[in-house]
Amino acid sequence: MQRQSLIAMILVAMTGACDKAATPPQASSDNSSSSNTTAPTSVAKASPAETATPTQPDEDKAQRIAVRECFSAYRKAVLDAEGKTSADLVTASTLDIYQKYMDHAMASDRKTIEALPLTDRLIVLSIRHRIPHEEARSMNGRTLFEYAVEHGWIGKSSVIGTKVRTVEVADGHASAAMMVNGREAPFRFRFELQDEKWRFDLTSVMTFADTAFKAAAQQSGQEENEFLNTMLEAVSRKPVADSVWEPIGETEG
Repeated sequence: MQRQSLIAMILVAMTGACDKAATPPQASSDNSSSSNTTAPTSVAKASPAETATPTQPDEDKAQRIAVRECFSAYRKAVLDAEGKTSADLVTASTLDIYQKYMDHAMASDRKTIEALPLTDRLIVLSIRHRIPHEEARSMNGRTLFEYAVEHGWIGKSSVIGTKVRTVEVADGHASAAMMVNGREAPFRFRFELQDEKWRFDLTSVMTFADTAFKAAAQQSGQEENEFLNTMLEAVSRKPVADSVWEPIGETEG
């Protein structure tokens, strides 16, 4: 059950930047960043090491708090199904991944899709199976991401039981140890400081997601593509046509 919970969280969590970030470590405005950055009530309580370590400069503490605020903002956006807000809360590399999914959905043949990692395959086939083709052709990576949040592909259950435990920050990069449903996750979430905002980098969990997903497919006793069909039918409540393996045309943008 724990494995299934982690898989569900990861597969739907391909998201997440914050409207607010502390001043970057290189900046000199230490006082303004530390005085203006306050963790919201919904953020998990910072560890003593993050709040009371005398050897850490004030701006480093402010960065860790800002990372927590980043995840809190992402979590709220997903819970509220706010697609545009959520898209503002992710790294550029996250949206690039979603653009790759769109490109494959539009143009890749069956042989190409079958060579993709299992999680990539699922998302590409989901686009073809669950989004009207005319609508899909007008989408790009960002609008696909927004659609995923608004239509529950990035589900609320993926964040309800997920909390930040500890945060490490260095040179515009951050990683956070996470708790999932009361247990420590076997991976760290990563964040990037882009355009002076901390942004959630969902590409950081892709490798683990694919490993866990493949294990779930093996446990099901089904061949991988059959397993994908079963999942697609379960979430869409409609049969999966063989045409799902065929490209659906070029995007308009």
